[in-house]
Amino acid sequence: MFALDTLALLNPDLPLLDCEERYNASHAAALLAGHRDLLFALQYRPFCGGCTLDALLGAPLLAALGGSLFAWKLLPVGFAAAMTWLGCRALLGAIGPAAAAHFALLMLLPPFTWLRMSLIAWGNHYEAGLFALAALGLLAGPASRRRDLLLGLALGLGLWVSFSASFAALAAALVLAAGRRRSSLGWAALGLAAGASPWLLQWLATGESAFVTIYRSGEALPDPSRVPAKLAALLHPDTLAALYGLPRRSLGLIGGSSWAASLAAAAAAALLRGPRIARIALVFLGSWLLIYLLSGFSIDAAIGGPRLAETTALRYAAPSFPPAMVLLAAVTGAAWAERRWLTAALLVGPLAGGLATRAASLSPPFPDAAALRTVAARDDYFREQAGYRFGAEQHKACAARRVAVHDYARGRAAAQRRLEDLSGLAPGSPQWYAGVGAALVDHLDPDFTGSSERVAAAMRALEVLPAAGRRPAMREAAWRRVYAAGPGRVSRDTRY
Repeated sequence: MFALDTLALLNPDLPLLDCEERYNASHAAALLAGHRDLLFALQYRPFCGGCTLDALLGAPLLAALGGSLFAWKLLPVGFAAAMTWLGCRALLGAIGPAAAAHFALLMLLPPFTWLRMSLIAWGNHYEAGLFALAALGLLAGPASRRRDLLLGLALGLGLWVSFSASFAALAAALVLAAGRRRSSLGWAALGLAAGASPWLLQWLATGESAFVTIYRSGEALPDPSRVPAKLAALLHPDTLAALYGLPRRSLGLIGGSSWAASLAAAAAAALLRGPRIARIALVFLGSWLLIYLLSGFSIDAAIGGPRLAETTALRYAAPSFPPAMVLLAAVTGAAWAERRWLTAALLVGPLAGGLATRAASLSPPFPDAAALRTVAARDDYFREQAGYRFGAEQHKACAARRVAVHDYARGRAAAQRRLEDLSGLAPGSPQWYAGVGAALVDHLDPDFTGSSERVAAAMRALEVLPAAGRRPAMREAAWRRVYAAGPGRVSRDTRY
């Protein structure tokens, strides 16, 4: 699986260029440049511990293999390999080799959307699935104090990585409560506190709380009135096609319906007489569904649109895929010895769709070396936020010129001191002038309206700069307002 996912990186139609992911790569590059003291300060968002985890794990990859996008994307491929190992290990112990083999096959021949998700180092929803799967496997094994502590540790780390792992904490609490394992709840709570300790380290290092998010007020609070509309949207054929099918609508509808039917049948079988690990996986899926339906976060499946939804619009569903695969593999694995017809009926659709996905990943434009030529770190996005995290002395002392954020921050600071007249500024690098443009447009358009009048005023003010600096300054000023007008619709990271 690791080899096939690695080969998929050589098909430019598959790996996405996500601005948040490339921020994490820039974070890793900054760590390599000696800014390890700013590990938490450079984190993409206060609530995105997984972003720091990706930077920590990705830095050695970039150091050993170079700074290419290919090297960076081996990180999410590694997460997928770890999930495969965890799922196989749990199923092997709970049921036997057949169930472990079925899980491996489902990961080897996955839905198209899951394959694309496994090639993006977001640092949140996808990575949370690893810790949810670890918790599921620990719950499925024999009870012991050590396993309870490890369960809590996995849940705590998962919550630090992303609040998307909260469904796993709910599911674990329900499973332990149903088994009347009160002492297990206590030991798991102790482990959870240890796993979530990076939150404390973050607060001590930055003074920022992970519970201050960028989301709208009330979006994370449960609201039963959301359930009917969200459930109808989730079960819509377009949504199922986007989640479990192929990108082409006709094939997507077939694949999505097949995967959903197999999953529903496996859920029914688990409820009737399924193995314990299948019922636990069903509790995990039910907890994810409950939190999803009650919260304000939604999968944007582009229902009725001309094309099926893009992978990034489906990101909230990422942690639900591993438990779904465990459920399907557990039911089919348990039935393998006596009811192979049931195994074949439940697996043929998902595996046929996965085979088509793998075939597409190895079809033209594969192989293409674009990922090897592209630099993973992209300071255009990183420098805007990170520039405020470095102190003035750090900007002066840093000898790593490849971290262009320093020049950008210095140019921005210089412009902020004389916004009314930029003509006397000392010359600098293109990144330095980009910082000048950013400072000026933020001054003239402080509420980010992006109006043509304010952007035009910024352009006129920047005409006093030398010719070599005018273009990068104007480009940055214009871009910042284009992005402000529609960050979900445009990104300068959409191409190699």
